[in-house]
Amino acid sequence: MVCPLRTPRIAARRLLAAALIPTLLLCAAAQGAESSTSTRFRDPADGWLDASEFLDTAHGFLPVAMPITEPAVGYGAAAAAMFIDRDVRGQGEAHTRPNITMVGGLRTENGTKGFFATHLGTWLEDRVRTIAVLADMDVNLDFFGLGGGRNAGDAGLGYTISGRGGVLGGNFRLGATDVWAGLRYTQVQTSVTLSAANPGLPGILPGDIGDQRIAAFTPSLTLDTRDNFFTPTRGWYVDAAALLARESLGSDRDFERIGLTVMNFQPVSRDVFFGVRGSARSSSDDTPFFLRP
Repeated sequence: MVCPLRTPRIAARRLLAAALIPTLLLCAAAQGAESSTSTRFRDPADGWLDASEFLDTAHGFLPVAMPITEPAVGYGAAAAAMFIDRDVRGQGEAHTRPNITMVGGLRTENGTKGFFATHLGTWLEDRVRTIAVLADMDVNLDFFGLGGGRNAGDAGLGYTISGRGGVLGGNFRLGATDVWAGLRYTQVQTSVTLSAANPGLPGILPGDIGDQRIAAFTPSLTLDTRDNFFTPTRGWYVDAAALLARESLGSDRDFERIGLTVMNFQPVSRDVFFGVRGSARSSSDDTPFFLRP
């Protein structure tokens, strides 16, 4: 058993508390906690479940378990060990992102499985944010055609996509604003197999089946005024990004995907908050079918 360690007092504490309490109680018992557990996992101000006191003083990582209920892959679960660095310059600002490292895996009832490792870094007093991801996934899905190519009630075509690769990139704050310019490089080796012969569904190109390498740059422009990275209660998040796959970057084909995501959070009362999210996606005709919006 490994107990949580060095976690800052972040707003995510209540979001995670319900899932963490059984593990934390076991750790507290093993370590001989000085204060009673009934007090240690309560916020003295409002009485809500709050693991901050324990996480600030214990040793280990933060265990995270998340159920998967996505109908496309069936029921399952993801589990990870999360390390959060509490010593980040500029952390006193409400929306500064801490350094986060996570290693974990997932599995669902239809055989989808995978492992991943990611690091989110914050540097130079929150003027530079970096991301590094490695993943190895096998995902089983059904394809129903694109847009008007699908008839209601049609059975989907089962396929499996195996992907191994990673993402490396960074965002740079523009001056003293909340606007970030970003650039990411992605390289993934994919392998796609169909459960039956290709019935000629619109959108599946000959080169989509079998092995294919995807390599792309993704420039982005982001406005982020959220008051908290984990559980925002006010502010905007607007992100525009364009994935540009090119043979000159190592890709087996050229294609583009562009996207826009907009989120807004507003307090309704002292204890109630409203959030709304919208997104739009578009892709070029030669985009692999499994990456189409």
